[in-house]
Amino acid sequence: ILSKPYTGLEVSSDRGWFNVGDFMVPPVYHRGFPYDLRHQKINYQVSYAHGAKVGIAAGMWLGDPDIDAMERITNRPTVHQFSEILHKGIILDNTHFAPIDSQNTAYVRELAPLMMVLVGVGRYDDIWASYIAERVMMTTDYCCHFGKPFVWQERNPHNLWQNLKDEIFGMEHTPRFCEDLLTAELGEGTILDKLVRLYDHLKGKDYLPPVVYELGKAWCQDVRSVL
Repeated sequence: ILSKPYTGLEVSSDRGWFNVGDFMVPPVYHRGFPYDLRHQKINYQVSYAHGAKVGIAAGMWLGDPDIDAMERITNRPTVHQFSEILHKGIILDNTHFAPIDSQNTAYVRELAPLMMVLVGVGRYDDIWASYIAERVMMTTDYCCHFGKPFVWQERNPHNLWQNLKDEIFGMEHTPRFCEDLLTAELGEGTILDKLVRLYDHLKGKDYLPPVVYELGKAWCQDVRSVL
């Protein structure tokens, strides 16, 4: 998927967002998908792409899906099937956001600096990292792929009430966080150059714990030292 140009299906929507869980049976909301867009009509358009560059490959999960604690407490779904679209695999219009977790996920080498998960944001550590990656990718011709490889997930025991507490921050602030990402001026240069400018843009946001910026800058410095 990552090693050669992609030719196949591409999805976009009228909201600029994609929930891959809409293509699972039963449908679910991927952990981190904004609550203000849930249970609203999202019109997806599927087209055909030729020779696209895949930067992130998000493999999908059967069994216990990656959903948030609220959905797990109330519905406890088991995903037992994918739509034909996911079986074939699909890329996302790279002007869009979609939550991607850190399991069964691969990045091309050039995008490796975008793999760092955040701290200070609870169970949105990998989700917000994926939004950062997608924002930087919007300045490139890379896109995200959803589909194979498939895995069967059996989740370890968790305290769902603690999970819920750890998700409240992200549930509240994801819309603003993504709006702030979109207003960042990333300019030219390498992926790392753009990531540095993005963290500079996030510095001082009143809802963000300072450690988000501090770790982000330290990460960028460490990555630059080994490149």
